Amino acid sequence: MRQYVIDGNNFNGVSTFYDEVSKVFSFPDYFGRNLDALYDSLSDIGEPVEIIWKNSQKSKEEFSNDASQPMFFSQVMYTMNDVFELKVTLE
Repeated sequence: MRQYVIDGNNFNGVSTFYDEVSKVFSFPDYFGRNLDALYDSLSDIGEPVEIIWKNSQKSKEEFSNDASQPMFFSQVMYTMNDVFELKVTLE
């Protein structure tokens, strides 16, 4: 199973989260930077994947404090958990 690491210390909001996942997964420039695009791009990897989310508690707290998208962390988790053959490990 291929592993990817995203680190909550590398982003502090929704926009920088998309910067981080775009970099980690080498998403193309046309990546849509929304949850539908995240789902589609992760589904397109085409092999079993584990995402290790380091400093996930920091991310959860920062997203919950963002008045524009306070539920973003749970929405990201729901999206990732919906992708076939994708495992998410929170650290």
